[in-house]
Amino acid sequence: YLWKQSLEMARDYPFTGSGLMSYFRVYAIYRLLLHTPYLFHAHNTYLQVLLEQGIFGLIGLVWAGIAVGIWAWKALGRASVSIWGWAGLAAVLAVSLHGMVDVVFYVTRTLPLIGLLFGYAWFMNVSQAAEPEKETETVGKGGRGRLWAGAILTLVVLLAVFAFRRPLQATWFANLGAVQQTRLELTRYNPYEFQKLSIDQMRQASVQDGSLAPALANFARALEFDPLQRTAVQRQAQIALSTGEYSAALDAMNRLWQSGDRDDVTRLLYGDALVANGQAEPAADAVRGLTWANSRLLGQGWYRYWIYQDYRRAADAWTAVLLLDPQTPNVPDLLKQAQDKLK
Repeated sequence: YLWKQSLEMARDYPFTGSGLMSYFRVYAIYRLLLHTPYLFHAHNTYLQVLLEQGIFGLIGLVWAGIAVGIWAWKALGRASVSIWGWAGLAAVLAVSLHGMVDVVFYVTRTLPLIGLLFGYAWFMNVSQAAEPEKETETVGKGGRGRLWAGAILTLVVLLAVFAFRRPLQATWFANLGAVQQTRLELTRYNPYEFQKLSIDQMRQASVQDGSLAPALANFARALEFDPLQRTAVQRQAQIALSTGEYSAALDAMNRLWQSGDRDDVTRLLYGDALVANGQAEPAADAVRGLTWANSRLLGQGWYRYWIYQDYRRAADAWTAVLLLDPQTPNVPDLLKQAQDKLK
């Protein structure tokens, strides 16, 4: 489930990545929609690289792995293989397999050790000199083959880009907007002092001073190419909910919902927008079964509505909580207090 969420989150930053060491806050704020960090990595090095460095970072990692594999194959084809060669191959395999379930090397100071392994693999691959004539002939044939393969691959890529240019343009602008929003918000918001400045308050200030304008402009441009571009719609709705533009948030999420999108973020944001527009029962249905739905609505009833004396929406949020779990402690009392304020 974590891998699935991480892969979906990587779709927000496919070209650029979200930035090194950003996972622990990006995952909480933009995937779980929580205000404090929850997990520090994806428990998969390849997914972690895809999210933080984008598709080109992942290609670089896989490319390096393929190169090491080719070196190892050549080395194992020799008449005698040094015990150090076997040890090096075992080390590379161990790191590669371990990366499927953990991210220890990538997120710690031991990362440079991976470079030592690659360098060691190359050093052990120094081959014996071949016959000049045979080597020249082989290189010539191999060079022509690689040239043709490169030309065909380039042509295929260009045709694919042309055929899918509008979705790609939409994804590009959504990626730019997501990076701009993330960079701005992660530098302004301190998750360990959220009681001093909440995410909603930070976004309200960022909209007022124009800091979020570039990100919002890129989301708007993305939607010109694809009105259902998921990242752009979700990010617009997040900001609209934080700034009190509840009707706009519901309109945006309703479009995405009607298109059949049911990823976790869409469900959570759609539920938030329904609550904000007085539709507690549909909101509960939209988020039912999601791990954080109950606790998020409970908290929103307080920090997003109650403390700003928006008692109607606080009551709706707590009504949705009780629809999800009638046994939630203290909520009946909170709901009664909100209803009393409305009399």
